[in-house]
Amino acid sequence: IYYFDSNDIGTITFENGQKEVVYTKSDASFDKLLVSDNIIFILDRKNKAIYCIEKEEILKQNNQKSISILSPGELNGYCIDKTLEIFEKKYPDVKVKRTALGDSYYTTLSTKLMSGDKDPDILLLHNLKINDFARNKCLLDLNAYPEIKDKFSKMFTGIEQLCTSYGSLTGVPYLLDIMAWAVNEDLLKRLNIELPGDSWTWNDFYEYAKKVRKDINGDGIKDTYIIEAEVRVPYFLDLYESIHIDAINAQVNIDRQELKDLLIIWKKLWDEDLLKPGRMKGHEEDDVLLYHIDMSLALGDATIIYPPHLEHERKYYAQFYALCINNNSENKELAVEFLSTYLSEEVQKHNPVDAIYKDRSIYENSQYFIDAAKFSNDSPFGKMSNDRNYEIYKTMLENSCASSGIPADLRIFMINTIEKHIRNEIDVDEAVSLIEQKAYMIIGE
Repeated sequence: IYYFDSNDIGTITFENGQKEVVYTKSDASFDKLLVSDNIIFILDRKNKAIYCIEKEEILKQNNQKSISILSPGELNGYCIDKTLEIFEKKYPDVKVKRTALGDSYYTTLSTKLMSGDKDPDILLLHNLKINDFARNKCLLDLNAYPEIKDKFSKMFTGIEQLCTSYGSLTGVPYLLDIMAWAVNEDLLKRLNIELPGDSWTWNDFYEYAKKVRKDINGDGIKDTYIIEAEVRVPYFLDLYESIHIDAINAQVNIDRQELKDLLIIWKKLWDEDLLKPGRMKGHEEDDVLLYHIDMSLALGDATIIYPPHLEHERKYYAQFYALCINNNSENKELAVEFLSTYLSEEVQKHNPVDAIYKDRSIYENSQYFIDAAKFSNDSPFGKMSNDRNYEIYKTMLENSCASSGIPADLRIFMINTIEKHIRNEIDVDEAVSLIEQKAYMIIGE
């Protein structure tokens, strides 16, 4: 079956849900598609045009020299479209094939790469999956390609380290996920309190949470919270795992006293009714002061604060996706050229949301801001970040720490153990001992 998405036409294979883009037209916005006999009719709403394409022409394009890109979901958006436009203009005889595999992606990819398959040429990986493939030498080391390596010198400090595994530069950043906290400014005014400082710990968080918990409507019941959270998943857990459990080198370095102190604080927060039960949202709620915000350079004058860090180390948890190259690809040079084009300022200037370059002026004329201005309102979001929000983004990237990918059974055990402690089924010393023992047993296997 044929489908359209933005400026792409693709096919879906029902047997495995595989999606493959077979036709792209830059600067188009497809609105309707009709297949009649051998002709595909496509309505382009943006340019008020109808295109007629013969199926045989698509088949002919698919049989020409190509490089392949494999991803879990559809790989599109302005930066990919712009990269395709520049690349295909330079290499008109080379077809870029994009295929999305959905839920079967990592299983299929693992089978392909571990068996030495030459396809795909380029693949999209979450940071939790990179290390396994890097350890087995499945990913091309991009340190050997100056057209890519040299661009990292202009990026924010911290990005190159995120993209490095087992000493190899394993990919280029595609999506950066660094969470800070946005402030409900109306509630802050009603609470009449100051915001915490830039460098604050979880003990500071506990003291601040007590200040936030107030009765502001005069009914005798406290009705405001610092954050919304789940009992069993402390917000410090991802960061703690990333710092103290190294799955790459099979090392466990749990600071028992630090973990004990953190669990004591987390339990006190619940015992004293200082957290709103639920899951922290990415949007404002009337009775909650702080909510998640994806850090970027498109946060305008929004009031953003750093999340708390651990007592002895100012680090911030990060996740990311990277575009990597198959070490067995027969099209390495073309794949490198594609990634180099993707990293070019000409392409990246339109992506302030996942900004990689330190020079803010690169993004000033971004298409993202031009499009966002069409929907102008009182919201600060969708505008260039002010100096403070730029500094927060920069600092969090410089001090970023990504998980090495701990096994799922260890993660589940830790969450269940913490929940037992919060519910008074085990004391804090037993909780710490159980977590430490399980970590050594699983990571050391």
